[in-house]
Amino acid sequence: MPASTQDRIRKLNELLQLALEDSQVEVYGARSLIYHGGFYSNRTSLWSHSPTLLEKPDRGYLITATPKSALRLAVLAPEAIAPTLPATCQESDNLACGLLELCELIGHYCPVSGLDGFALTPLEGGNHYRHIVLFRPLDALNLYDMEPL
Repeated sequence: MPASTQDRIRKLNELLQLALEDSQVEVYGARSLIYHGGFYSNRTSLWSHSPTLLEKPDRGYLITATPKSALRLAVLAPEAIAPTLPATCQESDNLACGLLELCELIGHYCPVSGLDGFALTPLEGGNHYRHIVLFRPLDALNLYDMEPL
């Protein structure tokens, strides 16, 4: 039986709390750039440190943004987040699909933990990530650039 929305949010809250307790949090300053394909809104959405690795929709914009002050992201392992994803997308090769569906599911979710989102799938050579889920992008980011896809 698939997990309910409340069960998924409860599990996500547990994962975020564990990341905070274990100091698995990355903080990015105002000079950092992150990218999103789609529309710039305050809905939970999928972002990346790499514009070339984005899941680009059929319409919308390539959005570049910078943190307003500090962007606080919990660092989670893909296998840890799997129980919060739809059953059809729990394989690692469908991680982006699952994260996009999770973003739609939780919409305007904002945890009480003070985190701005979470990051998965580190990129080679540093503390940058392919998949970043931001809970309320307009609250955490400044628009830097926007160009049609």
